[in-house]
Amino acid sequence: MTQAEGEIEILDPHVEPKLRTYRLAPRPADLKGKVIGVLENTKPNAAQFLDQLQKALSERVELAEVIMRSHHPGRHEGDMTPTLHELAERCDAVVTGVGI
Repeated sequence: MTQAEGEIEILDPHVEPKLRTYRLAPRPADLKGKVIGVLENTKPNAAQFLDQLQKALSERVELAEVIMRSHHPGRHEGDMTPTLHELAERCDAVVTGVGI
């Protein structure tokens, strides 16, 4: 497409969103004696929030173990698949969060 001198073409980058339906993972009826995973993504305040959440859970429920992991989105640090598989295999439930 050619344009006349002094004219510009403006492209609109907006597209219709692709809506997807996801099922929530089954929830354990009780956390007592369970292994809980906590996956932090290094957004501002995420570590502090998830640390406080982990402490609050540990005070209220007798957990078997808490497994803390960190993921740095946007950094070229490698594939997260091994960490996700570890959490899926070892944990009864996983909490993941972003900063607030």
